[in-house]
Amino acid sequence: MKPNINDVSRAQELKRTLSENNVSAPAISTLEKALKRGMVFKSLEDLAILNIPTADMAVLGEAVTFGTSTVVVKNIKPVEYRFNPVGHQSYFFGYQFV
Repeated sequence: MKPNINDVSRAQELKRTLSENNVSAPAISTLEKALKRGMVFKSLEDLAILNIPTADMAVLGEAVTFGTSTVVVKNIKPVEYRFNPVGHQSYFFGYQFV
């Protein structure tokens, strides 16, 4: 599975994948600095601002995926709800939880 370029928590995996795909060390360093400073890339065209060589850009497009960054928050707990109809089940047709 290709790593997400915006996932800073998996930066070492991203660096390893890029070096295995023969992306130059200066391009990896530039990308790493940009990600540490908070930049988010939604497509390959967004990387053009970093002045990465064209050959490295082509490899980057094949080696990684673009998407939203994952935020991990320690104090949020998932909750699961089960809805059971009261009375006749055919009257229970749906719900909206806000």
